[in-house]
This record gives sequence, C-alpha cells and structure tokens, in this order.
Amino acid sequence: MLVRLSALLAAMAIIVGCMSLPSNDRVDGARLRVASLNALYIRPSGPRFEAWLDRREAMVSAIAEIDADIFALQEVETFDGRPLNEDNLQLDFLMERLPSYGFAAIGPPERVPSTQPILYRKDRFRLVDEGFYFYPGQGDPVFPRRADRRQNRYASWALLQPLEGGSPIHVHNFHFDHQSGTRRQEAASRIATEIAPAVARGEPVLVIGDLNALRHSPTAAILRRAGLAFSQMTGPTFHFGTGIGAFPAIDHLLYSDRFEPVGRGVVFRRNYDGQLPSDHHPVVQDFILH
Repeated sequence: MLVRLSALLAAMAIIVGCMSLPSNDRVDGARLRVASLNALYIRPSGPRFEAWLDRREAMVSAIAEIDADIFALQEVETFDGRPLNEDNLQLDFLMERLPSYGFAAIGPPERVPSTQPILYRKDRFRLVDEGFYFYPGQGDPVFPRRADRRQNRYASWALLQPLEGGSPIHVHNFHFDHQSGTRRQEAASRIATEIAPAVARGEPVLVIGDLNALRHSPTAAILRRAGLAFSQMTGPTFHFGTGIGAFPAIDHLLYSDRFEPVGRGVVFRRNYDGQLPSDHHPVVQDFILH
C-alpha cells in the first residue's frame, strides 16, 4: 500500500508540475516561448459543436495563459461532410478573441487549407511570408477532405521577422497521419527536404505540431537527421478528452541549433471550470534564440 501511495504521489507531482508555467515577461528580446495544440476539429451542429461551445472559452484561456510568442494549432476545422466548406467556426472565434496575435498560413478555403494556423505576437514579429505544402500522396487541391474521404495532410509554414532585428525564424506546423507509419515517415522526409536550405544556412528553424508518434520513433529519427532536436517533456499529450493519457507525448516542439531550450518542455494540463481546451494538452517550451 505504501509503495502504491508513493507512486500515486509521484504521478500527481508530475501532473501538478506540468500545469504551471513561469510568466513570459519578455525582458530579454532573445527569449522566446513556443507552443502547440491540436484543437480537435468540430462539426457545425450536433454533439461536436455543442462540445466546442462548452470548451472554446477554455481554449482561449489556455492560449492566453500560456502567452506564447509563437503558437501552432492543428485541426482548426469545421467539417460538414462536403469536400469544401467555406466556414471555419473555430478559426473565426479564435481570431476574434485573440487580437494580440497575427494568424499566418490561412486564406480562402478554395486556395489555402486553413486548419493549421500559425499564431504570432504582433508586438514581436512581422510576417514576411507564408504558405503550405502537402506530403507525398497525402493531399490534393480539394480541401478539407479528399474524394476518398481521407484527410489531406500538409504542413503550413511562416517566415517571421523579429521586430527587434536579427534573423527571420522559419516556422513549420505539421499534423501527421494517425494510422500509417509509412505516411508519417514520408511526411517527415518532406519536411526535412523543405527545411534543409534554411538549416544549411544556419537560420533559426522551428518544426512544431502533432507527430502522432513518439520522439524515439522512426519518424522522429528522420527529423533528427535533418538537424532538429526535440524538446524534452514528461507525460502524455493526447488524453481522449478525459485529461488522462495512456502513452507518452505525440505532440512535439522541434528546433534547430540556433535555439537553446530553457529548462524542460511543459505539458500544460490546466482545465478551466472543469473544461479542457481539447483532447490534446498544449505543449510549451521556452528558448533563447542565438
């Protein structure tokens, strides 16, 4: 019994420790907070929409409390069963409620998939360029769903210029396939190809999102060979909407050698009046940019 109690207390200590964050005071212009969250797609009506109405304030509160300088989101999608839906209720709500952030890698749905926006603080960055690319064999121009009913899988990207000067930051926001390891590895190889010129030039690169794989997986190894390191964090990030996860983190923050992590990454497990923001916990890491 004593052993079980000790194990329970240790687990609770991990959870409590991962719920708190130091303030992001931005005294040092080189210090940077980066975060990611899979926001969980919704439907325009029915149980998923009602659940969104219940949790959307929690999502805004979490994003505001985390106070990241760069925040990547995935599954910001309102899916109504049609190949192309002009409405994105999640995106509209977040843009209205988060005026201090710019939203990169979004646009008209017939031209730009907008389910993976990259948020950046407008008082710290200027958006230089933005775009997206599909992974091999995993996307086509019809968005958000392909004719075979599978999701399009893609990475969004933004080039952000710090207002205080210095090198622009390349940010890539990904969401990999949840079923196929082969497709995940193909996607990782595409990202490795896309970031290779910037890494070779020694420019700062962030690759952020939902890997749907562990950091010691073959998919992760491809990104390490591309010159990226993983933020070190403890505990699950996907929790089935219950707050309790069954396996280690699948959401990750990766960075090139221009970034020095400050401490370990945080799996942010806060709930707000009993509501969690999503079925994933946000992940957060502070950096010093060199």
